[in-house]
Amino acid sequence: MSKLTNHLETFLENQGELKEFLSDNSEFAEILFQLITQYNGSRDNLVSALRAEETDGSVQLGPFNRTRRGSVVQYDPAKLSSKVLAIPGVIKKTGIDAKVVTTLLDSGTLSEKDVKKAQKVVATTPKIFGPKEIQVLL
Repeated sequence: MSKLTNHLETFLENQGELKEFLSDNSEFAEILFQLITQYNGSRDNLVSALRAEETDGSVQLGPFNRTRRGSVVQYDPAKLSSKVLAIPGVIKKTGIDAKVVTTLLDSGTLSEKDVKKAQKVVATTPKIFGPKEIQVLL
């Protein structure tokens, strides 16, 4: 535990030094915080625009990369037959387990006609990789 205490003491000391520096250099701190706010705002706008881009493919824009827009199959339990719902593992707490249904389809236990009416293809949200938001927590 003393190792953790040493790390905490070092962190608190460094945090205090940083706070003191920013207090002693308030003009610098004000400009720095303004620049960070502008940076984060423009970054967030770009990330939102990249995410909303209509193409399904991946997008590379400067240091930012958006993965392709994927899709997943979901099943409406109200549209599945009692035969399908009675199969162990099909129902989970949050709805229908699409992986179990896919396994049952692949194995031939279920046919497409057993689940076709309940299927819904839903687009997934693409992931954005690039420069991170700057957080100032003092």
